[in-house]
Amino acid sequence: MMIPCRLSTTTTSFPWVSTEFGPSTIQRQPADQFLQLGRPADGIQDDRDLGVPSIIYGHNFMPTLLGVKSVQYKKLGDPLGAFNEVHKVVSKTEIGYLFVASDKYTLHLNGEVTSVPIALGSVTTTTHRGVTYVHSSRREALYKLQGTKLELVNPIGVVLRDVIGVFSCGPHLILYTVDTLVRSSIEDPMDFTPSLAYNSGAFSISGQQGSIVTVLSQTQNSATVFTTAEAITMSASGSSASPFKFDRIPGVPGIVNANSIIGTSQIALKTPQGYIAPDGKSTQVAPDVWQFLTGSVVEDYIGTTGLHKINASDAYYSVDPDDVQECAVAAPVHDSELIVFRLLKPLRHELSIVAERWYCFSYGFGCSPVYNWCVIYDTQLKRWGKLRIRHIKVLDFQPSSELVPLGIVIVSPEGQLLTLVEDCGDWDGGHGKVDSVILYGRLEHVRGRDLTVYGVTYSTSYEPSTGNYLKVLNSLNGLTVHETILPKAVAHYTGHKEFRCRVTGKGVAFAICGSFNLTAVSVEVTAGGYR
Repeated sequence: MMIPCRLSTTTTSFPWVSTEFGPSTIQRQPADQFLQLGRPADGIQDDRDLGVPSIIYGHNFMPTLLGVKSVQYKKLGDPLGAFNEVHKVVSKTEIGYLFVASDKYTLHLNGEVTSVPIALGSVTTTTHRGVTYVHSSRREALYKLQGTKLELVNPIGVVLRDVIGVFSCGPHLILYTVDTLVRSSIEDPMDFTPSLAYNSGAFSISGQQGSIVTVLSQTQNSATVFTTAEAITMSASGSSASPFKFDRIPGVPGIVNANSIIGTSQIALKTPQGYIAPDGKSTQVAPDVWQFLTGSVVEDYIGTTGLHKINASDAYYSVDPDDVQECAVAAPVHDSELIVFRLLKPLRHELSIVAERWYCFSYGFGCSPVYNWCVIYDTQLKRWGKLRIRHIKVLDFQPSSELVPLGIVIVSPEGQLLTLVEDCGDWDGGHGKVDSVILYGRLEHVRGRDLTVYGVTYSTSYEPSTGNYLKVLNSLNGLTVHETILPKAVAHYTGHKEFRCRVTGKGVAFAICGSFNLTAVSVEVTAGGYR
């Protein structure tokens, strides 16, 4: 008897590694009674153990309300070239970025790019009363963003020779050395002359341990001070007698340099316990991703094209023998499609927050300065997406229907700014066409019994111009792939494709590749034998 089965396109659990997902069954048996039948009230990780056929791998896709959609990459202007640092800047209502190279700085503001041949060195930036200030220790100078350039300013009442950074907290612009902070007048951000009337002058943190390394403004009225021995939350009190309140963050060690900071307005420091939030508490943003990023296995889909051969000199992965113990194409699941990296060193990773909605976790091999992947958590849909693209940064741009639909901008190693689009991308990164894939598996009729697949049907909310196709991956033992089949499309309407085949195995999977916006996926199967 033919059994129609609809597969989930909106699962909340995410396939960090496909081997963590056991076989999924079409019909439940007594052996499956431990699996959940419903969803918990909190709706968090609500389908982890349902045992239903679901996505076990994917890349270059984002979640939607009804399913998942593929993404491509579109260039934003010309490449900026190599740079050492990038900082967010604000000019009135416009948000842009300052790219600092060894011999110049480049401002990308409201679509306009301006390069100036001035070597700033390592800089700190802050936004105070809607204006961005930039401090350069190398030049012993303070700048203000004026239009599309940095304008040199001359603060009074402070010597910039020993100053290592700038930040904002409450009504004050604050410059700091390794042991002293100097706050500006509440009336004039350029006046640091000691004054009781304007509450300006130098001060220090009582009982400070270690030397100040950097200070990160997190909200308008709070900042986090990082020293070589501790981390301290600094908040504006509203009192003229004691303008700031300091609270030490328990369990957070000191840092060696500012590169240890993952700087955003919401997440500050990467720690073994998680991340420091604006309230000063160290918490895990997502336990699943933290466990994965501190693990020793990474997985990638290569298909059967042979485009991404793995060796020590491969430019796509930048595999270093000091990073990877084994690059095994013979993976436990779908050995002709997936490659498994077994790591010797922890993954490099970085967190960025875009539009106060997407948590973007970039990761790559330890010795490489380039990230290969980025998983994205949508806090509104409470579901995940994943990008496979070589990059060095994820930036938060103002969402625009024309240029940056989601507000997410990827920076390539060449300094090319890229935005995510559903179709008609123009970036391949020098490694062939950017592809998207969703992998479903491993389907069984009941546990221990073969399954015969006769058809696969999927629907999309629109018809992409670049098209998509289906691959069926058959396993006779439920573990390794014995054959890959390209089924015949027997029906193709706008937003709808139907494929026919006859594939019998103990664990059948299939991959949807190309451009898609999936809203429904279903299969037609019959029970096979026990042999």
